[in-house]
Amino acid sequence: MAFGRRGAREEKTKAEKPSYGFEGSGQSTAVMSALFLSFAFFRDLPEPWSLLLIPFSAVVAMLGVLMVIGMTDWYRNGLDARIIDLLNMGRGSSPLNIVAGTGSLAVAFARFIGKGEVRACDQWTPSKRNPDPAKRTRDNARIEGVGSIVVLDSIEPPALPYKTSTFHVVGSRYGITNTRKGKKELVHEALRVLKSGGRVALAEGLPTALWLKFRVLKPIERDFKASDIQMTRFHFTWIVSAQKLG
Repeated sequence: MAFGRRGAREEKTKAEKPSYGFEGSGQSTAVMSALFLSFAFFRDLPEPWSLLLIPFSAVVAMLGVLMVIGMTDWYRNGLDARIIDLLNMGRGSSPLNIVAGTGSLAVAFARFIGKGEVRACDQWTPSKRNPDPAKRTRDNARIEGVGSIVVLDSIEPPALPYKTSTFHVVGSRYGITNTRKGKKELVHEALRVLKSGGRVALAEGLPTALWLKFRVLKPIERDFKASDIQMTRFHFTWIVSAQKLG
């Protein structure tokens, strides 16, 4: 009887663990898929070209290791902490997590401020196959003890359903890469809903980070609408941050 109760408790504990999964750049997933599909091509080449399979295999293995590392709590929590640091958040900040995914950054925001409200938005469109796509994110916030702080909003990117100058900070993890259309407009929307002097920090893969800094934010800087544009790195993730003016 005691064994049965202990087993039930263990099962409940296991079920109540948060589940974030891989929130990495969609570029990494696409590259890995392409490399795996190319294995047969390199394998069937005549010598000496078939020797290219050795460095090719090494690249695939390295990318696989990086993806596994990106799924660890150590990397996830470290990236969230770095984003919060770049945002210069205060305990009384009003944060927004755009394209929140499974909610890792929203949970980190909520833990940092301790009380108040964190808004987290994504394209959580219900379907017959998945009638509640935000459930995993909502469960993660509840299990992490911040369910009363994190508020989820379903959006249709790139539009954000918030008033101008609402939030002190806006952040995301691979949100721009994983937005199918309207990427530039989504960044503009993030700046619109920021208060004057507020900061935005976007964690992305290198190609998207370069595009954000030089093709999206630099023109805004020339119009005197943004300043202090930085591009920093947390291991193999790049973070582009800026401050809103006016």
